[in-house]
Amino acid sequence: MFFAWHFLATALETESTSSTGQGGRDGVVEGTATTRDLIDMNRVEIHEVPKAAVAAHLERLGLDFEPSMQQSRYDFLVEGRIRLALRVAFPSASKRRVHVGGRDYNYVYHAWNFNFHHRGKVGDRYADFFACVPLLADRELDLSQTFVIPWDAISGKTFYLPDSRRPYAGKFAPFRNAWELLTSAADMVEHTAIADDDNEDAQVV
Repeated sequence: MFFAWHFLATALETESTSSTGQGGRDGVVEGTATTRDLIDMNRVEIHEVPKAAVAAHLERLGLDFEPSMQQSRYDFLVEGRIRLALRVAFPSASKRRVHVGGRDYNYVYHAWNFNFHHRGKVGDRYADFFACVPLLADRELDLSQTFVIPWDAISGKTFYLPDSRRPYAGKFAPFRNAWELLTSAADMVEHTAIADDDNEDAQVV
């Protein structure tokens, strides 16, 4: 299934704010667990909190969906055809040493890493969209910070999102809060289904 994401992405507007402090209250899920609350959960439980919030958000968008089978590599089947895979990450820290002017400097970088691969291999297409949700320390879950990325846009095994005061301007920047890509894809599915029904009716006549 192909979605013309590169045409739709040009119409998106991205917010010129940092990855850790951007956005208003529109996407905040009130009463959900903060990152500090999630620290004591296991990996499955951490995944389930944003998953429930995403499900509620899909309902607000007016989309029909159902949860996937347990062994599936995606989390939701939207409009009977669109596979949405959820990716959740905590910020991790990495140390780097830089040699400048005869002196060594140590820096600690924080970033979120979202994996598209399984055991080092992406493999065959197993989803149509990814919803990459960065968990922010001591804050309620804010789905406006989600990157809604089409499968056709990924080219590597991971998505590295640096925690910086500067706004993220990498290749996935147009997909921040891009839930409209998902609704547009759902509209395409609906229109295709209507066209197929019309063709069947015409053949019967």
